Amino acid sequence: TFPISVSAKSITSSATWIYVMPSYQGDSVSVEIATGAVTPNKTVFYASGGKVNAAVNALYSTQDGLSPNKVSRFDIPTGPITKQTYAPYHGDYPTCGPLFFSTDGSRIYTGCNAVFRASTDPALDMRYLTSFPGGLNARSITESALLKRVAAVTGPRYTGDTVTNDNIVYLYEYEHLNPAGQFTLTDLQGPGSRTIKVHAKWVFFDAGSTALYVVVQADLSSGLLNDFSVQTISLAPAVACGASFNVSSAEVVADGEIATVGISAASSCRYEAVSTSPWIQIISGGYGSGNGTLTYIVRANSQDQRTGTISVEGSSLTVTQAGVSSPRPLTRLPYNVVAATYNKAIDKIILISANPNELHIYDLSTRSEQTVQLVMAPLCLSVSPDGNFAAVGYDGWVSYVDLQSMSIVETVQVITDVNSVLLAGNGYIYLFPKRDWSDIYSLEISTSILTATGAIYQGRIPRLSSDGQSMYLGGSWFSKWSISSGVAKPVTGNSATPNSCGNLWLSEDGRRLFTACGRVYRTSTVPSEDMQPNGALSPNNSVRWVDESLIQQSTAVIAGSPNSQEQGSTQIYLYGDAFLDYRGMLDLPSFNISGKSYSGFGQYVFWNKDASALTVIEKVDTAANAASSYGVASISPTLEAQTPFTIFGRGGASWTSLGAGASTSVGSARVKTLSGSGSPSGLAIFASRQNGVLVSEATVPAVTPVQSGRIFAEMGDSVDTGLAIGNPSATAAKVTFYFTDQAGANSASASTTIPANGQIAAFLDQAPFNGLSSFMGTFTFSSDTPIAAVALRGHSNERSELLWTTLPVLPLNYFFGPQIFPTAIDGGGWTTQFVLVNTTDSVLNGTLQFFPQGSPGALGSSFNYSIPARSSRKLMTTGSGTTLLARAVRIVPDSRSFSAPLGIAIFSETNAEGITISEAGVPASSNIQQAVLYAQVSDDASLMQTGVAIASTSSTPTNVTLELTTLGGGPPVLTGNVTVPANGQIQMYLNQIRGFENLKSFQGLLTISA
Repeated sequence: TFPISVSAKSITSSATWIYVMPSYQGDSVSVEIATGAVTPNKTVFYASGGKVNAAVNALYSTQDGLSPNKVSRFDIPTGPITKQTYAPYHGDYPTCGPLFFSTDGSRIYTGCNAVFRASTDPALDMRYLTSFPGGLNARSITESALLKRVAAVTGPRYTGDTVTNDNIVYLYEYEHLNPAGQFTLTDLQGPGSRTIKVHAKWVFFDAGSTALYVVVQADLSSGLLNDFSVQTISLAPAVACGASFNVSSAEVVADGEIATVGISAASSCRYEAVSTSPWIQIISGGYGSGNGTLTYIVRANSQDQRTGTISVEGSSLTVTQAGVSSPRPLTRLPYNVVAATYNKAIDKIILISANPNELHIYDLSTRSEQTVQLVMAPLCLSVSPDGNFAAVGYDGWVSYVDLQSMSIVETVQVITDVNSVLLAGNGYIYLFPKRDWSDIYSLEISTSILTATGAIYQGRIPRLSSDGQSMYLGGSWFSKWSISSGVAKPVTGNSATPNSCGNLWLSEDGRRLFTACGRVYRTSTVPSEDMQPNGALSPNNSVRWVDESLIQQSTAVIAGSPNSQEQGSTQIYLYGDAFLDYRGMLDLPSFNISGKSYSGFGQYVFWNKDASALTVIEKVDTAANAASSYGVASISPTLEAQTPFTIFGRGGASWTSLGAGASTSVGSARVKTLSGSGSPSGLAIFASRQNGVLVSEATVPAVTPVQSGRIFAEMGDSVDTGLAIGNPSATAAKVTFYFTDQAGANSASASTTIPANGQIAAFLDQAPFNGLSSFMGTFTFSSDTPIAAVALRGHSNERSELLWTTLPVLPLNYFFGPQIFPTAIDGGGWTTQFVLVNTTDSVLNGTLQFFPQGSPGALGSSFNYSIPARSSRKLMTTGSGTTLLARAVRIVPDSRSFSAPLGIAIFSETNAEGITISEAGVPASSNIQQAVLYAQVSDDASLMQTGVAIASTSSTPTNVTLELTTLGGGPPVLTGNVTVPANGQIQMYLNQIRGFENLKSFQGLLTISA
């Protein structure tokens, strides 16, 4: 026992010396064991614990509790501490104690994931090596040189942290710390059937590396006083112990995919799973003990259906993979993409994946690939300008890959994480760490000599200039570097140009630089013209990927930020090269997973060699919960007829077709908005003319795709119902449907298929619906993928002119309170039909209540209704009066019904000759406080004018403000006011509203606010 003058809060010992580590005050001493001599350490600062290296000439420690925490070295060549040196990092890598040495002394494992070198070479000592995958917070680490394995157990990083996995021993291979297995520690058995969880404290390989010894402590809830014990994990070959798969079979698509299967085993049961089929590979979870999850990959199948197995002890998982199918718009990839580029020299995609760790050359035309096994999980990729070689960056290493022989030429250990990499074709690979506060590195390929250059706040994402003599760096900062002499040297330093917001891309000729902010810059060898603003990819201010084609004179853009929580864009935007003018967008094909359609979000886009197609790598919607979530598609860059538009706030846009064709054209139209833009409301107004005379108009609203709906259906001598369905998906839609008659009886179900991006339009008594020629009731449909539907009622009048009325497509099994028809007209040649549709599976009962115009609180006549489940009712006014009467009508369910039906009021005008000359429909709605309507008035208001009907259910008068804005948007050009009586209704044309009396030649929006 040695007396010392300081408090020994932390000590480190060698065979001959004890070192009292310094506190914040620096009170540290070295004690020689043989003599008890105490040597004060005057030149050292705080350290928390430490470990003496194998050469016994230094000890290493961390500074737990300080920020940033650093590794430091204390020299002890003659015994006492003589000098303290710090690692050259300032919080760049997570660092904390305790520390552990590798068996050869060349590595320093820290408790906070990061691993550093230990070396007698000051240029390498305490330099970053790598990190444990998954962010390991280690309480104890041990290493076996014989097995080339590292074992670790976890613990809290900070006092009070909760650790949920400290009953597991994690096993890693030594070279690159790739996961190699995990063992679950055995719970203690308490009284009765009680089990007590244990927490690992220390782990050690035994001397012969035949077992792991784990010191564990029982959970504090155990009530034990003697709560420590030692568990032994044998590392001998696994023997049968009852491990089994949770399921016995699995089915996999022909494209291949990553899949998982549960393993059931006691914590004392050690197992090792094997695949008996070369096209099935185990990724993780195949070696260990206790319950676990095995992850495996099934490679793409280019032949007929095949079957393979994975075995663990006597249990087998039979994997059946579908045979190759005809090409589809999108091919799923059986792995997850980390980075990708396109090699135009061979017209193929080069990409890298993690778990499995591989480089792939993918040929989309044949759906085949070549693969190189990588040494660990890759982080980044760069291909040489000639397309013959690739550089792959990892956490602490970089590989140089020959793409012709598909082999790794060399893997070099470097002193940085490699988050970005550039293979310039000049004999060098340029390495970029993730952090901005660091050097960048030039690696000479022939000698493996690594040169560091200070580059704080200079950018971290490189792009090679067209002449190969320089590189542009983007990210949070912008700069340009010369590489003409090999080692990178700054040309511009920290540029005044705004940052690139992340990634950046060069045009094919290198004259333009695109940024992730959507801003575009000019590049030039003339310094005053270099990196100068050159426009923008308006209105996209967040860009995920860009690729430009000289042949097409067009730039393809995927919108969205890879750093945000948003999944990205489902379109590709095309811009012209001359003025960066927006030309249109292309929809990305969707994924089909387990028979269900999911959106695909663009990650990378590349023009192919002859610019005849765009190759897109997509990621499936997270809602699919797919283990392998990427796919690749080839898309034609040809834009269908598109009309770009810009709509300002409170504005709109309008177009009119020519109507010049001799035959009728039928199709569908889509409103697409750029990423980040809201979706506008819209409508299409059909106009039918005979001999130049306008006979009928009907309005069809733009709709959001749905997967089910119900419409009123009526077929007879003079009436028919038509349905148009558009399929906006890149996969075919199967639509199932049935009819329900007035008694509530359903017909047999039938189905039809709508091609991808296709449309059908037919009357319900025609194919493919094939309804009865005389029928009244409803038509119900459902689809396996979202579709857009619109229904029209056609009434052939007494002159055989077809009058059209839009019918609403109603949602199924939604429950609604009382509904209102804002207007119904009767008398003076007008009648109103009320069509009520039961969207539920129960009988609905209630009353139609009429409230005359301008009669506060007065309830007129009423109709009762009773509608069987899924059916409809049609009620009609008499039209017997000579005076036109307008009124509001309410649908009020009775106490027996939990919902009101939905529907439409169809009002018809008959002239003096008894000919129906006009029909229009008003859907029922709920109360609202604001609405925006399209409004139009011709120069001669008697030819065309918008009218409004406003009904109130309030017991007091309601003041209503009406504002007109032009299609150009902006503030109102006119403001009007009306007052709706209590429980009353008004209807009038725009020029009858106070404030709008002189309105003419107007097209814009009407905003109604109550």
